[in-house]
Amino acid sequence: MTENHNYNQPSEGTRDWHIPLNENFAALDTDIEVRDDESALDTYSPDEHAKFFAVDTGAVYLGDGTSWNYVGTVDDTEGSGSGMDPQSADWVVSNDADMAQAASGATDGDFIYITNGFETSGTHVFDSTDNLTIMGRHFRNTKLQNGSESIFEFRNCQRVRLSRLHFNGKSNNTESLVAFRNGFGTINYNQFIHDCRFGDSRGNGLLWNSIHDSTIFRCEFFGLGDASLSTFNLKIEDTGEGCRGNQIADCRFERNGTTGTPAGHFYMNNLQQSAIRGCKFHEGQEASPDGLVVSGGGNHRTHFVGSYFFADYGSDLINWTDSDKGVISSCVFYGNADTALRIGNNKTVSSCLFDGGMNEAISGGSNNLITCNRITSASESITTTGSSNLVAVNVTPDGTSGLNLSDGTTSGLNI
Repeated sequence: MTENHNYNQPSEGTRDWHIPLNENFAALDTDIEVRDDESALDTYSPDEHAKFFAVDTGAVYLGDGTSWNYVGTVDDTEGSGSGMDPQSADWVVSNDADMAQAASGATDGDFIYITNGFETSGTHVFDSTDNLTIMGRHFRNTKLQNGSESIFEFRNCQRVRLSRLHFNGKSNNTESLVAFRNGFGTINYNQFIHDCRFGDSRGNGLLWNSIHDSTIFRCEFFGLGDASLSTFNLKIEDTGEGCRGNQIADCRFERNGTTGTPAGHFYMNNLQQSAIRGCKFHEGQEASPDGLVVSGGGNHRTHFVGSYFFADYGSDLINWTDSDKGVISSCVFYGNADTALRIGNNKTVSSCLFDGGMNEAISGGSNNLITCNRITSASESITTTGSSNLVAVNVTPDGTSGLNLSDGTTSGLNI
């Protein structure tokens, strides 16, 4: 220990032995690596030669006495790292001119690495480029901004990967910050968007057209959308071939429509055989017209599981009335909603918690299975308006008196 770090080791009988020991303690601040989430970097003193390792992103910083300087990223394929070495990038981008060259020159399989944030002067379009990776250092360091146009647009591109980027609309952009578009009758396959942030825009944060077998993982959407423009934090829309086999997992949707007319967080149109898992939909401001999650029709065999929905205003949390065969399970609904879950027909609602003073917990039409839910606070617990429903084994605050069930609904063991 003393050979590598030149620590003082006082000999037996040394007078004022505390002085060399205190010098040792002072050296520990730079000799021992600081480990924390990258968002906590500024809470630590950037002493000269001090090292900071971000446990959530793998980023490494060295202190120079006044500031932290980024030196690289330690990646791992299983954790939050990208599994890609920036040194192997085909294009290294540090400004808008670099980005324009990469967009026009990239070919199939290229890796574009963005080192820092900048403002784009127009939309960078990728046309029919497959197996493309665009990665930043971390969305904290790579904010791409545009106040009037899309930042990236992908046209008929397959297997695109976006990672560690922050897309920002400067509060007044009315276009989608990132758009995946395709011609009628063609499909976007195998897109993977992870550890990205979309924010501050009147347009969509992310627009997916006719997307199949794709994933959005661990992304943040905030302050996006405008009801007057039919834009949202995230908009998945069919342009002729459906949207099948997709997964949205561990994402956060917050403060929707703060730069325009309040809008819903997530709009889904013809989203089929897909799953929304472990996401948080949160809104504490003004009412959106339809809800946090809005169905545009055709959303069959889609599953919401383990997600949290909160709104402190009188609107629906999920409005899913015009599609068949959906599942909502193990979710939490909280807040002063009008109706927390408005489901239409042919849905299964199971093992959910409804709390927070809502007017109505669940409203359904026909052929719904509503079972094993706990409703702790609602003026009316469950309402059905059609036939062939089964409402059973639910716990409500007022027992069966809170159930407003139509003829043809079978109920039992509700307490």
